[in-house]
Amino acid sequence: MRLSRTALLIMAGAALAAAPGDLDDTFGDGGIVLTEAGGTVLSVAAQSDGKLVVAADSGTTTDEFTVARYNGDGSVDTGFGTGGFASPFASLHASFPQHVSIDGSGRILAAGHATVERTTGKGKPKTEYVRMVAIARLASDGSADTTFGTGGRVLTEVSGTSESAARGLAVQSDGKIVVAGSARVAGSKGKSANNAVLLLRYQASGVLDTTFGTGGIVVDNYTADEDLLGLNGVALQSDGKIVVAGSVGTALDSGFVRRYNTNGSLDTSFGSGGTIVINAGLSVSPSIAVDGQDRILFASGIAGDGVIARFDEDGALDTGFAASGWFETGLSGDDAVRGLAVLSGGSIAAGGQTVPVTGDGFTLRLDADGDLDTTYAGDGISDLTTDGDSDHESIFDFVVDADGDYVICGGKAGDSFLARYLGN
Repeated sequence: MRLSRTALLIMAGAALAAAPGDLDDTFGDGGIVLTEAGGTVLSVAAQSDGKLVVAADSGTTTDEFTVARYNGDGSVDTGFGTGGFASPFASLHASFPQHVSIDGSGRILAAGHATVERTTGKGKPKTEYVRMVAIARLASDGSADTTFGTGGRVLTEVSGTSESAARGLAVQSDGKIVVAGSARVAGSKGKSANNAVLLLRYQASGVLDTTFGTGGIVVDNYTADEDLLGLNGVALQSDGKIVVAGSVGTALDSGFVRRYNTNGSLDTSFGSGGTIVINAGLSVSPSIAVDGQDRILFASGIAGDGVIARFDEDGALDTGFAASGWFETGLSGDDAVRGLAVLSGGSIAAGGQTVPVTGDGFTLRLDADGDLDTTYAGDGISDLTTDGDSDHESIFDFVVDADGDYVICGGKAGDSFLARYLGN
């Protein structure tokens, strides 16, 4: 795939001047693909062959979880699923995606939630709708991987909670799947119900791993006094410990990073009693990544700036990174970093948006010290609209593809889209 894109760059005189940070004009229309995947592309993953897999909602009142695949040039891969699309939970009342990734065998893992309709009672049966954690695994051609769960999918109802949902997942080196999300728990002593941190671990076959938490599940009501509004990031350190990033409060008031041992118990040696608390007004749910030294990168938007912070492996702020541990984008407007990736040598690439919900997309690159890498886009940030018109983008995810280029995804003016920026 790289050869064909390189050939196009050589053949097109204008493309000879293309530089890191430019939209890749060999992808879609000038670097942009307005997709047919659904209402909004919420997550994107890159295959080793350069193809991109996305998870999207349907954009209709009855949600439907859609997984789609695009070729390296941005065209729909019609050899995937049915005409390029798969709907692993189509038979259920409603389903909604949050995350897609590729495992070490090239299989596609998609996570979110699904609502199951069921009838209870005799005589006067009652219909109820139960929201469950939903995980699907697809073969490389988009068909259901029938070695996983039941017919390629797993639905998990979390006892004692309601409205459970997956927001992200990570695959361990032994093939076990760690899923992070939220579940609603009943309040006590006059308190209202609130969303709690939810962790689940599955065997590679899709069966809950009973050595983790209680029967494979951890419900951590860390947020008992405030609602968990977002839990958007989960990552694994080299020793298998699990770090998650989330936000709490009435309007994304503060963020946190919390670490768990390999058995699901809270690691109280991390941060302060197991948690790093970030007391600032967050504009979006945070993202998280772990670098080759087990340092933790936290990204969000705080007080009008997109931010990336780095903490050492045990939760202390790395004051040698950027400005006393924090990088700020400094873009105009209320911007936020929505996703990030650690590159070779410890440098960092990220994507986000200015003025969440009503702004434009951007990508950036930092060196390992947290300074803007001026070999990218001239000043380290490529602050470009996806099509040059007055419509705005909501950016939801970011990935580095097999060729080292940067892809953001989201939705704009009723369309879902992918945009690819040259990384090299």
